[in-house]
Amino acid sequence: MKTPEPTSRSYKLVPFFEDALADAREILNFGSGDGYLSHYLEARPRAQGRIAITDVDVQDHSTTGRTPILFDGARLPFADGHFDATLCMYVLHHTPDPDPLIAEIRRVTRRTVIVTEDLAETLLDKALCLYHAIRFDHWNTRTGRFGFRTHEGWERAFAAQGLRLVRSRRLPRVSALTNTLYPVRRALMIFERGDA
Repeated sequence: MKTPEPTSRSYKLVPFFEDALADAREILNFGSGDGYLSHYLEARPRAQGRIAITDVDVQDHSTTGRTPILFDGARLPFADGHFDATLCMYVLHHTPDPDPLIAEIRRVTRRTVIVTEDLAETLLDKALCLYHAIRFDHWNTRTGRFGFRTHEGWERAFAAQGLRLVRSRRLPRVSALTNTLYPVRRALMIFERGDA
């Protein structure tokens, strides 16, 4: 299979969370976007034939030949605990009320939830998040207003659904790893179900 040209910044964060996927076989990529993160994770030599990733999104934005399952915005079409792990990369702020989505993610995930989110904390971050919401207002026709939160706000939202924070790290605005500038403050958070 030809490797697609990457357009997602999420795959560059894999070294920060791949250990949390060590025992995962069935993985949900919630808000899969261009599909590159899923392709990248499945194409790694040590992962081939060992993991299966299901892409879900509200629209098909795939540039990789992967076809996501389209999500109706309310209920994921999977049984309780279907996935070992769920990835949720830069997705939840695209809805004004992420809490029902977090509940659905928890419902279909047996163990680990990995989240990366923009953080509306300083005045600069709030302004940049507002710009992001305006720039991507085509999302509004599908999801309504955006729902940006602080780092602690995201952690509380997941804790309210019975997900325990395992570790968290703030991501730099200028990343030596990715060699890019992304001006909004962000965080990578790894949660586990409290009953796992």
